[in-house]
Amino acid sequence: MSVRESELSARERIVLNVFAAADEALTTDEIARRTGLKEDAVSQAAFMLAEKGIVAVKERESRFYRLTEEGREYAERGLPERRAIEILMREGTCSFEHLRDHMDSEREALIAVNWLLKRGWARTKKECGKSVFVFAGVSEDSMSEVETEERILRLLLDRGGFVEEEALPCQKELLKTLKARKLVEEKVRKERFFSLAPEFKPEFKDKKAAIGFGLDVVMEHEVAQITPEMIRTGSWKEVKFKEYDVSIPSEKIYPAKIHPYQRLVDEMRRIFAEMGFKEIKGAIIQHSFWNFDALFVPQDHPAREMQDTFYLGVRKPLDAPAELVRRVKEVHEHGGSLRSSGWGGRWREEIAEELLLRTHTTAVTLRYLASHKEPPV
Repeated sequence: MSVRESELSARERIVLNVFAAADEALTTDEIARRTGLKEDAVSQAAFMLAEKGIVAVKERESRFYRLTEEGREYAERGLPERRAIEILMREGTCSFEHLRDHMDSEREALIAVNWLLKRGWARTKKECGKSVFVFAGVSEDSMSEVETEERILRLLLDRGGFVEEEALPCQKELLKTLKARKLVEEKVRKERFFSLAPEFKPEFKDKKAAIGFGLDVVMEHEVAQITPEMIRTGSWKEVKFKEYDVSIPSEKIYPAKIHPYQRLVDEMRRIFAEMGFKEIKGAIIQHSFWNFDALFVPQDHPAREMQDTFYLGVRKPLDAPAELVRRVKEVHEHGGSLRSSGWGGRWREEIAEELLLRTHTTAVTLRYLASHKEPPV
């Protein structure tokens, strides 16, 4: 496979010469240092070479950890529970107020107490009608864990952060704890590595002069967009325009945004689904029975008037079990088996048969409960 020099822009030729002289894959910042070009220009040229099949691209994702503002404070002064246990070991028992006076803030004292109890270093007892904290002992393992966490915090402070691959297996678990405590934040980094495509390597055996692409490439100014001034003066005839491949699919643009209310609904749906709830769906058109009667809304209630509910002007036999319809009827008329007098009067099934656009989602819930009598529901 070969490529003609005329097919490449000046930037592409400069970047290609770097690949020809390199034995390893390079990142855009490394190429930028070697060429003196800006990183975005290097990235653009490298991707254009990749589209032409001359350059291979590999992507690597890594997790980068760095301290939050609170984590930076604890890296310098130690974790709150460490300072709190030193007070408790020295005094044996102390009140929350005493701990708070020795901490920087009430919030920090609350954090310290939470971890003292969680690590089993303290227990509470009543003393003169007031709760106090009592030293309960410190195991070697739990203290070692705190010391390791503090070492990680100091390491992050000194180095400004590090990638997950640099951490030991035991440190990775503690990083999760520190992240949950919001002392460490995690960022996902994506790095792209560029190298000559395997089929092009034989063509560039001579690393110093890449077949027809001399190292003394003169950087030409390429115009990306024609301006009214160029048209007016005619200068467009003398400039070199950047080439565009119009056959390449353009990036998809989604100008619309999800409505804030829909975003809230989606978030609530996700939360409930994660808690184990099941989402049920039902038809928009429902019988008046499921929309009102099964919820014991009286048949002469104002909410059932045509001004508040959209009726279709059609009746259809009820799709509910006969026993359920009978019990609903009895509750409406005289309270059924409940200690209630009901609504009184005569409950009319033909009103319950009227079809309407459901006014709430509880109608769907009732249908589901009626057809799923056994738990869990």
